[in-house]
Amino acid sequence: ASFALSPDGRQVVYLASGEGGSHLWLRSLAETTATPLAGTGGGRLPFWSPDGRSIGFFAGGQLRRLDLDGGAPQALAQATNGSGGSWNRDGTIVFAPTTTRGLMRVSATGGEAVVVIAAAPSTMRALPHFLPDGNVVGLASRSTSQRAAGNGAAAQGSDWMLLLPSRGALF
Repeated sequence: ASFALSPDGRQVVYLASGEGGSHLWLRSLAETTATPLAGTGGGRLPFWSPDGRSIGFFAGGQLRRLDLDGGAPQALAQATNGSGGSWNRDGTIVFAPTTTRGLMRVSATGGEAVVVIAAAPSTMRALPHFLPDGNVVGLASRSTSQRAAGNGAAAQGSDWMLLLPSRGALF
């Protein structure tokens, strides 16, 4: 999605066009005006940190982080055609760098991105989202020969495994 509601439900970050092209914008739901977020040109698929102080997004072939209290976006990892990300309270971001490369994880402060669910032939994976426990990730997964399917990926410490292959979506 090109928008994300903050964890406290009081703000929304979304993609919109304005002067200078498309940017991410931030709006308090208590106000009628929004503010463009500097350094987010071409940004898309935003997601929030659990504390609501930062957002992650994809732009320029990278996964980036923007702290809302100021500063420029920080590049965290390569993501040629980023296809969604999610951030847990332990400071881990799980993301799909493309729809065909599986899932990766990286620290919210940067560092090496590590494959957690490998790509599978003829399978697209996107839109990971940590469930409330912060260890299990729901994701969209589809074989190029099927209409749709859903899978869950579970974190067991540093070992991840693909669970719940199904023909219906997991949300």
